[in-house]
Amino acid sequence: MAKGEKKIQTMIPEETERDLNRIINAVNLERNSLISQPQYIKELITNHIKLYRGEQSSFVSEVAKQILEDFNKTKKLTNE
Repeated sequence: MAKGEKKIQTMIPEETERDLNRIINAVNLERNSLISQPQYIKELITNHIKLYRGEQSSFVSEVAKQILEDFNKTKKLTNE
């Protein structure tokens, strides 16, 4: 544990842990690297807090923004 970090513990049902482990395995395959359960949960919590604070934009909103920008460019070119 790094200085300034605090350990958080919680109890979850076995089924939830199995689902979590499946997700972590899928992420490991997707990233082609290993991430432990505590690392994944820390990343999950950190991303959730960033999203809550508005510090992180979602993939969907970024794609929607790009589509809108492309549409406006096309519309502008068509009107000229």
